[in-house]
Amino acid sequence: MGHVFQLTFQLDLPVERAWQAFTTPEYLEAWLGAVVECDIRPGGRIRFAIPGHGELTWLIDHVEEHRKLVWLEPPAAVPSERRTTVSFEETAGGTRVRIEEAGFGHGDAWQGHLDGTRQGWTHSLAGLHLYLRTGVKLDRMNTFRADLGLHLIDTPAGPEVVSVTPGGPGDKAALRQGDIVVRLNAAPVFGIGDVWLFCREHAEGTAVGVTVVRDGTLLTSQAVLAPFSGGE
Repeated sequence: MGHVFQLTFQLDLPVERAWQAFTTPEYLEAWLGAVVECDIRPGGRIRFAIPGHGELTWLIDHVEEHRKLVWLEPPAAVPSERRTTVSFEETAGGTRVRIEEAGFGHGDAWQGHLDGTRQGWTHSLAGLHLYLRTGVKLDRMNTFRADLGLHLIDTPAGPEVVSVTPGGPGDKAALRQGDIVVRLNAAPVFGIGDVWLFCREHAEGTAVGVTVVRDGTLLTSQAVLAPFSGGE
């Protein structure tokens, strides 16, 4: 059995509205992108159009209104089909939401996909919380402009390279598995989120100094950012 991503959080909403946050265009567009199809029934699907990033599709597998929603997501940035279960539990203060996403394998490469999924859910759900609190819809997740061509896992020391995209910026900069990224230009790096921020802020073609720790030594290589490819 592979790894399962899990996340539990509280929404200060009655369960009926919490359910709507995952099933209606009004709410979904606040944190996932424009909804072009929304058919909430087994065999139906929800499709999102994300400018510059193509489409995201949820294939609806199971529905228990106000209690449980299950969908399948075809392989894309994560190279496997994942099954996501969202459960809704009424509490005294609102609704407890639990997300479980299954379909991850074992090994460092899969841990990188798992860490990227964790970041993705956290950043996407920030849009939902912002909308619920202020009424403002703002997509901060799907704003990548460039790619370093590195697959990373989060470690206590910083993001560690588990693989390098052949021919990508990291490959051309001679980065390799086991390198720990600690700085991009003058900006310190503590986790994958910092690398994501850099690739959101800078466009393809930007030259960047990538500082890593390798075999107990600080090394700085020069890379040129590539177009965003959709990976972690």
